Amino acid sequence: MKPITEPVRAAAFEGDLFRLCENVTDNWLLGLRESNPALLDMFRYDDDCCVRDKLSWSGEFPGKYLTSCCAVYGVTGNGRLLEEARRVADKLLSYQKENGYLGVWGNGFQLTGFGRFVTENGTEIRKDTWDAWSHYHMMTGLLALYDWTAEEKYLESVLKIADLFVSLFYDPKQEKPLRLADTGCLFANLAPVHIMAKLYNRTKNEKYLQFALEAEKDIASPDSIDFINNARNGNEFYQCRGVPRWEYIHSVEALAELYYATGKDEYRQLFIQIWRSIQKTDVHNTGAFSTFEQAMGTPYCCDRAIETCCVVAHTALTLDMLALTNGPEAADQLERALFNTTFGSFNPTGRWATYNTPMMGYKRAHYHEIAFQCKPGAPELNCCSVNAPRPLGMVSEWAYRKGTDGIYVNYYGPSEAWCGDLRIVQETDYPYADTVTIRTEGTGTLFLRIPAWSAHTLLNVDGKTLTPAPGYCRVDCSGKNDLQLRLDFTPRIEYGHEQLEGKRCLYVGPVLLCLDGSLTSSPSDASGSVTDISSVRIRKQPLGAFYDLTVPDGILTFCDLILAGSGGSYYTTWF
Repeated sequence: MKPITEPVRAAAFEGDLFRLCENVTDNWLLGLRESNPALLDMFRYDDDCCVRDKLSWSGEFPGKYLTSCCAVYGVTGNGRLLEEARRVADKLLSYQKENGYLGVWGNGFQLTGFGRFVTENGTEIRKDTWDAWSHYHMMTGLLALYDWTAEEKYLESVLKIADLFVSLFYDPKQEKPLRLADTGCLFANLAPVHIMAKLYNRTKNEKYLQFALEAEKDIASPDSIDFINNARNGNEFYQCRGVPRWEYIHSVEALAELYYATGKDEYRQLFIQIWRSIQKTDVHNTGAFSTFEQAMGTPYCCDRAIETCCVVAHTALTLDMLALTNGPEAADQLERALFNTTFGSFNPTGRWATYNTPMMGYKRAHYHEIAFQCKPGAPELNCCSVNAPRPLGMVSEWAYRKGTDGIYVNYYGPSEAWCGDLRIVQETDYPYADTVTIRTEGTGTLFLRIPAWSAHTLLNVDGKTLTPAPGYCRVDCSGKNDLQLRLDFTPRIEYGHEQLEGKRCLYVGPVLLCLDGSLTSSPSDASGSVTDISSVRIRKQPLGAFYDLTVPDGILTFCDLILAGSGGSYYTTWF
């Protein structure tokens, strides 16, 4: 089995997406290795008990960094970024052991689930390790780099790690073979089930599939949340036994790969059920998944953190959903998350991202809220700082997708794509304008996504006006065609429940509006005068926009999430 659609790689992007990706490249990704040398130096130690204070997940940082670099390169085509990713990867590969190990733990502790180090005062500390999890991210990043460069050394490094896993775990020759479940911290250390299934689908090497199928059994182990049987029983994802932490999302991704590998439809159905459950119970008005780093069964809890890493994992899961189903519901979610929580997790300069992008509160840099992760030699490294750019770049994987029946246009924004004989050019200020002009040249079929929120959509095709319903609208192109899509930007209200009973939030197009303390002295109360939302004036900024609404006392100004809180002020999306 294969995904229903595949990404169109030949695409170029402009507008706010491109500008933010370039800011992140110039002000964060390109200087990270020099300002945080422990990114690579922590891999130099192979003694049993080194003097370096490491996090259980320290080994994940280069892998997440490489994944982010490759993703952002897909949007910008910035050669400097790809070269920097190569330099980091090449140095990293010099630390890979002969047996394939590419982690930060010394001899005797590699992939065991525990490690130790000695502090400066001589105290020995033992801790659980997320070593299998870290290798998962390393393999993901190196595989992404291979996809852009076609340099075999990166794929060979990934396969060496995979072969190490095969040699260590699930050995049928052993009376009691070691299992991933034996490494502890299963919310994280089960993640290799995903990458091993993906490797089988690339290489058709049976040993990787057998590993993934054995690892699948560990999902039901006593220390796991057993999300497969939970879904089989018709329960919501948050009702899994134990704590359904966000890290499990990468293990859930394995279900899609196992469906492609085996053709077993139950994997597909289980994946879809889990994705829709999360969407129903745990996605906030910002498009972000998780509360307090887990699924809690409510999107209305506003006093717990919404972690950036959780958003990244959910975006990856949603991209899998799009590939698996080709459903516009997945594309709608990808858009909602992009223009709200993903854009909003960054300072507009791209110099820093958040750990938590709340629905209401303050926007703080990652190194303020999770400072405990900052170590000597790595003052800015943490799980979110290296991961946050990835969903920006993932747009290149969902914007334009090719199916057997044509090209699916999921993303609206100034861009250009080439697919076979068909060239597609978008001219628009979307998401800050309601009109998208699409010019095509060549022969082919387009399927234009009509968002579920656009109640009254107009599509002009070479002078003929259509009123397409939400979903995908087919347009057959031949020669040169001019299409004009006008989406319904009538402001719309959504209402809160539970903790947010009596509150409301406001959208214009895909953008969630925010009241910011720099725009009004009391953002929590100022919206009480909003009685008519039928008209709004949008003032575009270099990044983001202001939204002016007329109220009895004058003009009330909102902003989008990328501008909200960027100056240190309190903001709210609920009022």
